[in-house]
Amino acid sequence: TAAMPGPAPAPGSSPQAAASGAQAGAADGSERASTALRAIAEEAAPVRNAPIPERLLPLVHQQLDALATHQYVWQGQAWPGQQMEWIIEDPEQEEGDGGDPSEQGWNTTLRLTLPRLGSIEAHMHLTAAGVALRLRSDDDASIAALDADAAALAQALETADVKLTGLVVERRHD
Repeated sequence: TAAMPGPAPAPGSSPQAAASGAQAGAADGSERASTALRAIAEEAAPVRNAPIPERLLPLVHQQLDALATHQYVWQGQAWPGQQMEWIIEDPEQEEGDGGDPSEQGWNTTLRLTLPRLGSIEAHMHLTAAGVALRLRSDDDASIAALDADAAALAQALETADVKLTGLVVERRHD
């Protein structure tokens, strides 16, 4: 017969004492196992739904809107005194449209008011092929200035190894 694992009997002790020691050891091990199981159950218990602090509600709403619309918007200062709005559209939103995968890419829009050009809106469509730009303004002089410097912009992008796949300068129609 195989020996049962358990505490070794003390030298000179009777078999009854050894059996009683083994029962106490088993009870102690059972209690430890029960305690461990309780601790695991408490860890696995569902998290209690604590209310969201009121000061965090705008941030939570903003995150939920971004997830739902696949559109991320940042408004702030591009540099001191220069307000800017930046919108990024997640390309995941367009995955199910069945379009050409080479045409899918990131769309982003920048809106800012510059001292010399006034209110400008720049739409960019970035794909593996390069970047397409649509520059818009309400001011005829700004449109003329942007159009006149289109070749310089194209050259700057080429120097940065960014292929310009299209450039349109137009009046903004809201």
